[in-house]
Amino acid sequence: MTARRLGEDFASTIWAHGESDPAEDRYFAIDEEVLLELNELSEADKQKLLVVIGKAIAASCTIARSVGGSIELNKSINAVPLHD
Repeated sequence: MTARRLGEDFASTIWAHGESDPAEDRYFAIDEEVLLELNELSEADKQKLLVVIGKAIAASCTIARSVGGSIELNKSINAVPLHD
């Protein structure tokens, strides 16, 4: 779906940052961040793509299904928060 809009060779970076307590050896929060080059898209097309990607992440994110409800989990694309 992303390749259809950005081309087969689109660049992306995916980060997972965590907030942890070494004494308890566990994470309390994870921020998942997707970075995409979207300069070629119109503002309307950017917004549509963010919605489509957000829905795909909500439907298939194994991290969310594994830890959802037990820690804070934030997701964003290019600093735009995604809401479930």
